Amino acid sequence: MKKVFVFITFILLFAVIVPLQQAEASTGYHVVKVSTTLNVREKPSPKAKVIGSLKNGTVVYVYNTAPGGWSKIKYNNKDGYVASIYLVQQGTAKTVFSKKAVITASPSLKVREKPSPNARVIGTLKKGAVIYVYAAKDGGWSEIRYNGKTAYVATSFFRFTSRLTINEAKQLILQSFPHPDTEVKMIYYEKERDVYRARVGYKNFAYGYWYVIIDPDNGAMKND
Repeated sequence: MKKVFVFITFILLFAVIVPLQQAEASTGYHVVKVSTTLNVREKPSPKAKVIGSLKNGTVVYVYNTAPGGWSKIKYNNKDGYVASIYLVQQGTAKTVFSKKAVITASPSLKVREKPSPNARVIGTLKKGAVIYVYAAKDGGWSEIRYNGKTAYVATSFFRFTSRLTINEAKQLILQSFPHPDTEVKMIYYEKERDVYRARVGYKNFAYGYWYVIIDPDNGAMKND
């Protein structure tokens, strides 16, 4: 009888431990997946004080994990914890944003291994070809996927199928400066130049900030 009790206890412990292991999130960018909102707590415990909440679809950066299926994030520049089971890993910021675009170059556009006119050409895209843009790079280059790999094309030779919204412009900035402490404090549409203008910095601008402008038609980004 004692052996049976020990065996049952082991099975119950195993059943409890396995889900917790599966619920753990790794460091990196994640998307909140809930039907309503996700509570952010002061400590990694369901009894800890709730200090805020996150809406479905919110992108967060997980710094590390805590026992019991909790993930450490930043909330209003302070440490907070959320249940890992409600987070879907995105790997890096680059996989969160993608925008459909059409090639306008004639007859075709070169696809390069790196964001440089001197980089190796790994393929071409014909005029009218559909691509998805994931980030903007210095010098007028944009990051895409080509044959399942990261590649680059000249930004001036494609157009989005719809103009960037202000939220998309903000997300593009965050992905183009892929650091967990990147912040966009201010972004607005400047009608005179037909661009979005944003103030960007790191970690509550502790190290200063800079301004960038973004073309709503193709995501071209440069310092202002």
